[in-house]
Amino acid sequence: MIKLHGLSYRQVADTLELSIKTVENQMGKAIKTFRNLCLPVLLSLCNLFTVKNFMLP
Repeated sequence: MIKLHGLSYRQVADTLELSIKTVENQMGKAIKTFRNLCLPVLLSLCNLFTVKNFMLP
């Protein structure tokens, strides 16, 4: 809701009847998980597009 609809933590907390701290904690967990899942993929892509892969034999 925060990223998709541009809502603030307070708006999400009020809508879902949660504390702001709960929303903050869950967002932190989600961002950490996303980063941990995406980092290996991004590093693999970087390795595919290094200069050595484009050098002629």
